[in-house]
Amino acid sequence: MDIAAAKKRCEAATLGPWVAEGGSILTSAKVPLALTMSYANARFAAHARTDLPAALEALEEAQGALKVIGDMHRSDGPNQFSLCIDVARAARDAILRGSKEGNDG
Repeated sequence: MDIAAAKKRCEAATLGPWVAEGGSILTSAKVPLALTMSYANARFAAHARTDLPAALEALEEAQGALKVIGDMHRSDGPNQFSLCIDVARAARDAILRGSKEGNDG
């Protein structure tokens, strides 16, 4: 996945959140964005406006934590193992937070 390209697409899109009503996608101000699709597709697209940026943020945070782990592994300093565990837990928490934020089904 090209995170930078995905972020550019998110930033270029109409500001969210979006809502699904019937087969339409509307801005929170009820301005129509798309009018002809199934409710399931409209709901998916509306949620994607906020879900994707949150997932990208969690992914970047986790990737940063994993880089720190890799850097620590390459060093020979004392207590590096416990620090690696702490950073790995932070990466896991970032991923889990990204998967749970705004999860209203």
